[in-house]
Amino acid sequence: MILSCKFLSVLLVTFRSISITSALCDSSAVGPIQSNTNRCSYPACSDNDENAATWNCVHDSSFCTSNQRFVPGLEVLAAGKVCSCTDILNFPSLIGTCVTNGVYSPMLTEDDCVGGGSVCGKDELTDKFLVGDTDHPYTACDLKCDFMLGHESEVAEDTYKGCSFPTFEWTVASESKYSTLQDHQFKIIDNTLFIGGTIFPLDPGNYASSTLNFVLKGPFDASNPTAEDGSYVNGIVDDRTGVLSKRCTVAMVDKTTGEPKDIVTLNGTGACYINSMDATKSDGVGNSDVILAGG
Repeated sequence: MILSCKFLSVLLVTFRSISITSALCDSSAVGPIQSNTNRCSYPACSDNDENAATWNCVHDSSFCTSNQRFVPGLEVLAAGKVCSCTDILNFPSLIGTCVTNGVYSPMLTEDDCVGGGSVCGKDELTDKFLVGDTDHPYTACDLKCDFMLGHESEVAEDTYKGCSFPTFEWTVASESKYSTLQDHQFKIIDNTLFIGGTIFPLDPGNYASSTLNFVLKGPFDASNPTAEDGSYVNGIVDDRTGVLSKRCTVAMVDKTTGEPKDIVTLNGTGACYINSMDATKSDGVGNSDVILAGG
């Protein structure tokens, strides 16, 4: 599919080729008991009981029933309760395994395996990958800490020593009530920075909206930290079915000033990811500047 915007052509190449040489899926298998956790504090589900001792530690809000209150990890810690990775997902039972180009990694949901495939099947009732591969065993303690899911990360006091921080003249950011951008790739042609990524709609149920407006704003800099006088570009994401589909997007930003210039959004069915981008000076048919995006 080729999308043209001004003098730019964006070519999206979609492919999927997964080879699994061997796997032994076992729903009753367990992993090794680890002496150290992943330093992540997890949320909980409460039966509207203020007694934290009765709260049930969970990986995310999807494990709470409609009659339960979701308690984020920060609130769990403030109540004096500790929910570690050994308290969730029936630890030390195995969880799902993802394989991407021959590299194995832990997975609980399809979002944990972008560009790859699951070794074992998912649980149809929970839509989670809760059956592990004993040849490549992973448990809850192998999952990353994700603040978007209400997790809290514990950082040891002696972690950072003698650090220095780079300086930035400006930045751009998604400033959207309904969605967020996870940027995975970027390329520069002339004076334009091309950012390729995925727009993730947030739950529209909180806003009673079937059309989600994604906004990229900037530049944010030292003289204008709120970008009050900045520019923005926006893309419309339709979610009339309520499935929270993920859309591929390529945003264009002035590399010198940080001013957003334009945005191209691919609307279709299912989820879309941009896993690679390349820049070339010719596409062979007369266009001088071409961005190739694959996913």
